[in-house]
Parts: sequence; C-alpha cells; structure tokens
Amino acid sequence: MHVTYGDSKSDVMPDITQLNAVNALFRRAMTGSALATTNHLCKAEVIQPDLNEMFSDDKYRDVNAEILSAGGISGIIVSGRAEDGSNFASAQVSMQTAAIRIKQARDNFCELIDKINLRLNGHGRSGVTHSRPENVPRFTYPPVDLANSQKFQEACLKLWEAGVVSTKTMLQTHGYDMDQEVERMKHDPPREKAAADVQSSEGAGSGKVGRPEMDASERTSDPLKAATGKQPKPSNPEGSL
Repeated sequence: MHVTYGDSKSDVMPDITQLNAVNALFRRAMTGSALATTNHLCKAEVIQPDLNEMFSDDKYRDVNAEILSAGGISGIIVSGRAEDGSNFASAQVSMQTAAIRIKQARDNFCELIDKINLRLNGHGRSGVTHSRPENVPRFTYPPVDLANSQKFQEACLKLWEAGVVSTKTMLQTHGYDMDQEVERMKHDPPREKAAADVQSSEGAGSGKVGRPEMDASERTSDPLKAATGKQPKPSNPEGSL
C-alpha cells in the first residue's frame, strides 16, 4: 500500500504531522473496517508484483541448466527442447546417467531401511531377537528401466541357457526374487510339469534384407532424422518407409 498526500502543482508541502496522521489513518483502515475517509489531496495505490513473471520458467532456465549440467544431465531430458545445444546423443547419455543415479539413491535408501528393520527386530542389541536375521523382510523398489536394459536381460538369459550363470542371477536381472518365488510356490496347488522345445524363427522367411533396425540404446543419432531420410524424394519417389 503506497499512500501519497499533497498536490504536486502546489508549492505548499505537507509537514511530518500531516504525513503521520495519514499513515495512522490508513493503518487503521487496513486492520479495522477497511474504510479510510480523506480529502482530495490523499491518494492510495495498492502495489502487487506480477507473480506469473516472478515464478516463470524463463527466470530460472539458466539456473536449472547449471544444476543439470553439474549432475551430468542435459536440459533436453527435462524440458524436451534442444535450445541449449542438447541432441539425441547427449540425451541418451543423460538417460544412462540419470538411471545410474536413481539406482544408487534407491540402493542407499533400501540399505538404510534394512538396517532399521534389523534394529526393530532386536538385532545388534542385548536380549532375544524377535526372529532370525535372514527372515527379516528386505526393502526393495520395483525395477525402473530408463537405460533400456532389455539387451542385458537377453544376454543374461542366453548365458543361463548355456549354464554360465545361475538361475537366481537370471531371475534377479529380470526383476524377480527367487526366494520369494519359492515361498509363493509352496502355497500353489500342484501342477503337472511339461517340457517343450521352443525354436526361435524370428526373421526367417520375412524377406527383409539389410541391417536390422537398431533400438534407442544402440543409436548415436536422432531416429527422426533417419525417418526423414526414408521419405519420398526426387531420386526415390516411392521412398523406403
């Protein structure tokens, strides 16, 4: 609230007594009945900042870019715009970096909760524990695939089929807990086991030639540019889409 008193066209200036009286008058109006009666020499104005401009994204764009660059993540991951020089390759690396950081933060939190559960169980204190340490529930998060770990899962499955890795390792890479599955199977009704040989015929007889299309994890260039190059052009009217 900005209150002025006096006439700018007049040579007579209000003294401190008049200004204090106007100040007291508007203070009572703002805390009481919200009504102030004055003469024509008094003018009041409510000054309020533009909150839309104060909290706009453009105001903090440079700060956000510095925070992201310090963490090894490009701005295109958050804003979806490549105005800061980000491209597909940098976005791909940023996704991998973000996945590693998220996984590390989750592992640290799970380790903390596991220690708390052990303390609640009585482990490490004098006295009798409530249950055996190996029976204390483990805190886990559902897997989040940001870096496209499908290739790693497929490679682990092939190694498991060749007998190189254990079944527990193979299940863990696919997000399954073997101990939990064993306990669940104890409560399942008996089922007849059947074995069948599955032969993969992917790509056989499809008539496709050339190199198979790469997924996002193997690319270093923007796939939209490849799609643009396949569109019809004077040298290839039918295109290659």
